[in-house]
Amino acid sequence: MQKKIIIVVIILLILATAFVIFYYYFRGQETNQNTNQLNVNQETNQTLNLSENLNQNANISEGSADQTTINSIASAYAERYGSYSNQNNFENLEDLKIWMSKSLQKTTDDYIVAQRAKGLANQVYHGYTTTTLSAKIDSIAGDKATVTVSTQRREVDDNTNQSKTYYQDLSLKFIKEESVWKVNEASWQSIK
Repeated sequence: MQKKIIIVVIILLILATAFVIFYYYFRGQETNQNTNQLNVNQETNQTLNLSENLNQNANISEGSADQTTINSIASAYAERYGSYSNQNNFENLEDLKIWMSKSLQKTTDDYIVAQRAKGLANQVYHGYTTTTLSAKIDSIAGDKATVTVSTQRREVDDNTNQSKTYYQDLSLKFIKEESVWKVNEASWQSIK
C-alpha cells in the first residue's frame, strides 16, 4: 500500500513539473510575441503621435504656440528633407507633402516626375543623413514666418568609398494655409 502511495505521489510530481515547464515555455513565447508586437505598436504610435501633435499644434494660432509649432515642424522637416539617397525614390519628399503648402507640393511633384524620368536610381549609392541641431525663427508676421534650421549632414558616396560630415543651414519660409502652418519654400544655404 505504501508502495502505491509513493508511486502515485511520484507520478503527480512528474505531471506537476511537466505542467509548470509547459506553462512557462508557452507563456514565454506568448510574452515574446506580445513584447515584439508591443514594441512595433509603440514605435508606430510614437510616429503617429508626433504627426498628430504637430497637426494639432498647427491649428493653434496664438503667438508662442505658433512659434512652438513652427519650430517643431521646421526641425522635423529639415531632418527628413535632408536625409535621402539616389536609391530611395524620393520617399523623403513624398513623406513631407503633409507639411508643404499647395504651391510647394505642386513644385515638388513636378521635380519628382522630372527626376524619375532621368532614371538616377540605377547609379552607385550616394546618400545624405541630416540631423537638426537647432531651429531659430528669424521672423514671424501675420501668416508668414522664416526659420533657419542648423543641421549636421553626413554624405556617403560609394563611388569614392568616402563619407564626409559638414554643417549646413536650411532656410524655410512658412505660410498659413487654412489656419495651418505649411512650408512654402526650402533652400539650403552655403556649407559652413
